[in-house]
Amino acid sequence: MTTSPRQANRILEEGQALALTSINKVTNRLELFANLVVVTDMTTTAEPGVPANGDAYIGTGVLTGTDWAGFTAGNILYYSDGWYEVVALEGMYVHDNDTNDLYYYNGAAWVALTSVVGHLPLAGGTMTGAIVMGANDITGIGDLILTAAATTPCRLLFDDSTRDDTAQQFDLNINISEFANDMTFDFVSVNTARTYTFPNATGTVALEKMTPVMFRAAMADLPDTNPAAWNTLEAATNELYWLVLDFDDTTDQFAYFVGRCPDNYKNGDLSLDISWMNSGTTANNIIWNAAFWVPTDGEALNTAAFAAVQAVTDTDTTTAYGKRSCTIALTRAQADTLTAGGLFVIRLSRDADNGSDTLSGHGKFIEMTLTED
Repeated sequence: MTTSPRQANRILEEGQALALTSINKVTNRLELFANLVVVTDMTTTAEPGVPANGDAYIGTGVLTGTDWAGFTAGNILYYSDGWYEVVALEGMYVHDNDTNDLYYYNGAAWVALTSVVGHLPLAGGTMTGAIVMGANDITGIGDLILTAAATTPCRLLFDDSTRDDTAQQFDLNINISEFANDMTFDFVSVNTARTYTFPNATGTVALEKMTPVMFRAAMADLPDTNPAAWNTLEAATNELYWLVLDFDDTTDQFAYFVGRCPDNYKNGDLSLDISWMNSGTTANNIIWNAAFWVPTDGEALNTAAFAAVQAVTDTDTTTAYGKRSCTIALTRAQADTLTAGGLFVIRLSRDADNGSDTLSGHGKFIEMTLTED
């Protein structure tokens, strides 16, 4: 009897009796491999009692059952009016419906692609090892998606150790839209004289963040009760007039700023950078407070619901009218769950009645800018 070289399918011979037996067996095998092989699961040891035509399994362990007892664990077991055994060969792929994973046969065992070196995982998997690409391996338009934990930068490793030129340029057209962390690029080279052309000297590309939102003093809405006061400071005759908001040193005073969050906000942490000055020359402390309110659709706007106050303490310079800067760091939750494209309000105040606010005279607010970290 003559058989095929890989799967030992019986070759139809001239004048063969019951030729349909050979033909049907080969037909069933061809149907199995017409698309990516789909198996019901890969952990079954006992032959199923009532299989349906088209069912396929990869048996494991010691196989039991009328037909399975004669099969080899690790092979593909296919049912079509009877059980067929298909020998697993290196390079075969199957899809496991039980785990919704792809598996690859490495010549000895079935291995999930999430643990095969050099393979990209399915959604939710973790890639180990490397994706090895030569020159110009990526020539079309597409996506290489890298993900990392919030505290771990994404990393691309360029190994140019086989290059003999003294300068290497990495041309990267990166469309960043979903990452909150910076992406770190490491270079491996055996040639210490080699130079690189890259976005900056540190080898780190700062990924796209939210467009900064700036609020000048002139943009404030002032309340009827305890408002900050408008004031001006002329830099020189016929020169710039600084429009500022004066915050008293004994009474807590307030100013409100309404803005719209940029559409490219990525739900990251935030910084509220405040610029201010004082007319005195004593290095004392001032406390700035900020609270956020993000009104939702349908929410009544005549009853403000601000998140908890966030504060920063800054020390005045000894130079009269010296410019000072300080930052209030915020999580998204502390910013009342700021939302891309949504309306928000910042309530700015000076904590003048706090014993730790020791600055005499007005704190003169110039501007503040909201950025994503």
